[in-house]
Amino acid sequence: MSCPKTHPGNADKHPGKIVQDANKVRRSKEEVAAEKGRKQAEKDTRAAAVEKAHTKIAAAEDAMAVEQSVEVDGPPKLVQPRPRMSDRPRSVQGFGIYRVQYRLRQVKESVLDLNQEF
Repeated sequence: MSCPKTHPGNADKHPGKIVQDANKVRRSKEEVAAEKGRKQAEKDTRAAAVEKAHTKIAAAEDAMAVEQSVEVDGPPKLVQPRPRMSDRPRSVQGFGIYRVQYRLRQVKESVLDLNQEF
């Protein structure tokens, strides 16, 4: 059996090209940019709505967890916080802001005395 051969008159013709050419949509750069911006804005609004819904659901779940823990365990026990080590020097530690202000005054007076001597 031999292969069918293309008729010489149809060798350069492409019957589907007419349909393809008719369906091409040519748009300018501005139109493409506007379309991309619109799609991105829609995507952002959808993402914001989903994030808001997730936050609302998480808050409701947290409230339900607190209510359930109170029902199971009873009211929370009040515990006195443990004292913590301070980063302040030992000389200032127990006296609060008044001791710091007093010490600053002493330093300023000593600096003024040194300036008067020279």
